Amino acid sequence: RTRVGPFEAASAIALDALADPIADDHLRPAIEALTGWESWHVEDSLLRRILDGQRLSDEDVPRVSGGRLAVLDTRNILRALLKRLSDGTWRCEKGIAHWDVLP
Repeated sequence: RTRVGPFEAASAIALDALADPIADDHLRPAIEALTGWESWHVEDSLLRRILDGQRLSDEDVPRVSGGRLAVLDTRNILRALLKRLSDGTWRCEKGIAHWDVLP
């Protein structure tokens, strides 16, 4: 493969180059990998609830067309992936960072 979604082989770097500080210049925000996903920016207090595994009601979550939602913090960093359950509630499917690393 030479391309996966928005990522192209031409912009990749070798694994042994990751130790070089210049590798940081090639890092891309994780949200870019989720093409087609709808996103939701949340405050830290709600993010803590999400990462602690608390279910959210449909009223808590913005209307989306699908059953999945990318959750970003106030700094635009991807922190969690939500999934709509069969009972209509939402729950964290994948947490990217636990609440204790948040400010």
